[in-house]
Amino acid sequence: MAAHEQKINRIIKQLKERKSMLPVSLKKKTISHEVPKLNDRRHSDEKIDLSDLNKILHIDTKKQICIAEPGVTFIDLVTATMKHGLVPIIVPELKTITIGGAVAGCSIESMSYKYGGFHDTCIEYEIITAKGDILICTPNNENNLLFQMIHGTF
Repeated sequence: MAAHEQKINRIIKQLKERKSMLPVSLKKKTISHEVPKLNDRRHSDEKIDLSDLNKILHIDTKKQICIAEPGVTFIDLVTATMKHGLVPIIVPELKTITIGGAVAGCSIESMSYKYGGFHDTCIEYEIITAKGDILICTPNNENNLLFQMIHGTF
């Protein structure tokens, strides 16, 4: 968890030290599944580097939960959880989709009539705001509205 906190602090520092008011985009390790658009600012604007947020932090076999960073791919998530006799209830069709991508993309790649989308299996999100504040969002805390709204924010 210490390494995770260092990554988060680096991102917060980058956000808080910004002088420009110009838009930014996210630098991620994985490829975008979006078709590039002519003159898209994301090709030339300032980047907030999230590329190293790709680790599984903890697997609790008793509670059957996994704490992971948003850049973890489903192939890595399934490989890690299977070592404990577990597997996510919802797994998208493409193994390179990240868990953050499945939440932000509303799990459109895979849904279940019984369980919904991958985002419906999530119980907590750690959100870094544009101002560099950290919000812990759950269905039952003061950030419950943000918890409900985070999926599909692509």
